Amino acid sequence: MKRLGSVALAILVLAFGAVNLGAQAAPDFSLNLIHVNDTHSHFDPGTVKLSLDLGSGLGEKPVYVQMGGFPEAAAVIGKLRAEDGNSVVVHAGDFFQGTLYFTKYQGDADVAFWNLVGLDAATLGNHEFDKGVPLLKDHFLSKVKFPVVSCNIDFSREPALKGLVPPPFIVKVIGGQKIGFIGATTTETPSISSPGPTITFLDPVAPVQEAIDRLHREGVDKIILLSHLGYPADLDLAAKVSGLSVIVGGHSHTLLGDWSSIGLRAGGPYPSLVTDTSGAKVLVLQAWSWARVVGDIELRFDGRGHVVSWTAKPVAVVGNTSFRIYDLPNPAGEPKRVQFVQGASGLEISEFDGKAYAPVSGELRAFYEKDFDRLEKALAENPEIALTAPDPRAAKLAAGYAAGVRQLQHEVATQAGEDLARGLNTGPGPIIADAMRLKTGAQIAITNAGGVRTDVLQGPLTVAQVYEIIPFGDTLVTMKLSGAQVISTLEDAVDFALATYGHSFPRNPLTYVSGIRFDVNPNNAKGSRVSDAQVLTSEGSYAPLESAATYSVCVNDFIAAGGDKYRTLTSGSDPIDTGFIDAEVLLAYAKDKVLMNDKPRIRIVE
Repeated sequence: MKRLGSVALAILVLAFGAVNLGAQAAPDFSLNLIHVNDTHSHFDPGTVKLSLDLGSGLGEKPVYVQMGGFPEAAAVIGKLRAEDGNSVVVHAGDFFQGTLYFTKYQGDADVAFWNLVGLDAATLGNHEFDKGVPLLKDHFLSKVKFPVVSCNIDFSREPALKGLVPPPFIVKVIGGQKIGFIGATTTETPSISSPGPTITFLDPVAPVQEAIDRLHREGVDKIILLSHLGYPADLDLAAKVSGLSVIVGGHSHTLLGDWSSIGLRAGGPYPSLVTDTSGAKVLVLQAWSWARVVGDIELRFDGRGHVVSWTAKPVAVVGNTSFRIYDLPNPAGEPKRVQFVQGASGLEISEFDGKAYAPVSGELRAFYEKDFDRLEKALAENPEIALTAPDPRAAKLAAGYAAGVRQLQHEVATQAGEDLARGLNTGPGPIIADAMRLKTGAQIAITNAGGVRTDVLQGPLTVAQVYEIIPFGDTLVTMKLSGAQVISTLEDAVDFALATYGHSFPRNPLTYVSGIRFDVNPNNAKGSRVSDAQVLTSEGSYAPLESAATYSVCVNDFIAAGGDKYRTLTSGSDPIDTGFIDAEVLLAYAKDKVLMNDKPRIRIVE
């Protein structure tokens, strides 16, 4: 995902709540805008760590909740629709790619779900192009029952999409008012997806302005851009056009708003305000990713179509069935990990015994029940949280597709030609790095030792086992690094691995790499351990890494953000979160292969 850099924009930082833009005329029309983006086939909820104040002297505790999930998001969207007048529900792109639901159903499950929800409008994300025109045509454009808009993609040289090409905009009449919806998709799509040579992605500024002008000529002055450009690009675009009311964004997976009450860090305010070329304000929105947040904002327009005030109320989608609280005092005051699961048989309470969660009963259960009541109260009373059960219709739909996913998990994905035990130059790690590099076209790939969780025995390897090897759902991030920064990154990796795993070679893997080889002297100080680094050339030979040269590097999003003390990566230029999930990439790479470790890429010299 791209950083904002030094773009000079007038962004007004605002918190949640009702806002008025100065001494404006009374609002003539209100619209409730409900939005999601980058849902990426995440039918099932995922575990997210929150920090919650449970009161009663307990203070803030780490609480692991289940966030997102399509049936849960459907319940929240339905509730917001029922409560709000003049509502629209929109999607800012990247329906596809990211879980086995996409692997199994090629997007059909996603389309069926969002058809059920009944979107009012959507735009195309880059991942809708991941498998070229056939997938886009047969599994998306020909099956959606909601309008799709796109103003900056030229489909004119692609005959297979005749009759299915999205219009640049649509107009919907809501509450007697005309609302225009324009679509735009990132120009990075050809380099991070597979649209093919017949589809062209245009710089969005001129096409967006042209669409705005056409809408104005049709008497439409309330205009919403559904953008899959990324948050920084949205801010930039808003400052270069005139006539937009709102941008609903995606692509950068940016959480906007003040979520400090639950311990989440945001990338900007919700909404972010930008001054356009006419001096008017444009509201920029985004709702994180994977349906973990549903954006919701009530917009109030004056007679000229300007937004004069709003009430921002995005919510985190939290399931009501499963929770874990860390550092929860037991009756003796000892900090414990306690799990609460609500099922058909009632509330189950378990305490972690050092190896597993063991059920509790009697007085200890009664003691923890009071803590659960405090947790439920803290969640239910927080306006930033939608504590919800799944929508029944959506749950029934999801269950049908889940059966196929469970079957897929047990299918053989590939074969291991030898035991692949984690260690220096060995195990699944180097193979994962190869898959990362080849998928993104980067010159170098680096992944952290702690992200590879299991060894592999010789023989068949199932889909489920692949997800056990790399279970965190990390996405691939590409960036540009100088040769000196590549060395610094490797120094970061080695330093962390030595501090964490010690000098037990070859058991300590240090890090996993592809497209590069180097020597390590673990006895030297940090900054002087890595030497003789060589980069793989297009001819298949190795050439010395040049400090001043620039290299394209692929890493996972965890270390891209500085995880495991890979701090140098946070200074990489042009970072792009491709959205490709590491396990999915490994599955595609491993198909029809026999997996074996290559020649050593890291050598210990002492």
